[in-house]
Amino acid sequence: MDDSHPFPDEFSPVGSSYYYAIRFSPRRLRSRLALAAALYLAIRRIPVQCADPAVAQEKLAWWREELNRSHRGEAAHPVARRYPQLLSSLGLSEDYADSFLSRVEWEITPTIPADWVAVENHARDTTGFLTELLTRIGGGSNDQLRVAQELGCFLHHVEVLRNLGRDLRTKRCYVPLEEQRRFGLAPADLLGLKTRSELDQMLRERAKALESRYRQISAVSTTSALGPVVRLSAIAAVLLQELSREGIDLLRQHTSLTPVRKFWAAWRHR
Repeated sequence: MDDSHPFPDEFSPVGSSYYYAIRFSPRRLRSRLALAAALYLAIRRIPVQCADPAVAQEKLAWWREELNRSHRGEAAHPVARRYPQLLSSLGLSEDYADSFLSRVEWEITPTIPADWVAVENHARDTTGFLTELLTRIGGGSNDQLRVAQELGCFLHHVEVLRNLGRDLRTKRCYVPLEEQRRFGLAPADLLGLKTRSELDQMLRERAKALESRYRQISAVSTTSALGPVVRLSAIAAVLLQELSREGIDLLRQHTSLTPVRKFWAAWRHR
């Protein structure tokens, strides 16, 4: 494969979580890891970047066709042009991203998931798509691919928690109905940021459950092929600690880590 994709690039700039996750990987892998992250982020960010669902649908449709064109050697976008080489080097089929694309389409006009099983399935086809691809690039075994999926789900759940306030303000909600009912809440309570004590309890309990999940997964994960995924998860675990302390306040702000904190979290798993 022609490892010509730049690193860092606009999707893994210096100071970002993706930069540090990839930077501590072997030099020979960085270009392909950056390419995988670029493909994922270019598509995954469409529902957030496009306020108009019609525009988002049009942009996603363009990416679908661009990936199809890439397999015919007709793609225009540099990420799409290099994508077939990546798939070929890993022995993956042309439809590898189909489930991922379908899940992103759901996010453009989402409905509230019924339960955590639905959220988990969504996580496996979105963030899990990326973590599995990164691990394949590193030569991961089947066991490591399973761990990568678990870490991908963890990353997704932390992302949902961190972005909950932003998503609610744009009429999106990824907290399942069963969880809302367990705390005596309804979608209107979340969208209106009402019933403070119940919301605060739900958010703190969710953060605690995610911290426990991370400890269990990290106990069986090793760096090697999982390197960039382990580092992304380590950074997310530090972020989760901040979110856990904030409780309901996280609904009114968008918490981020400084580049220095990201660096140290990733460095410990280099």
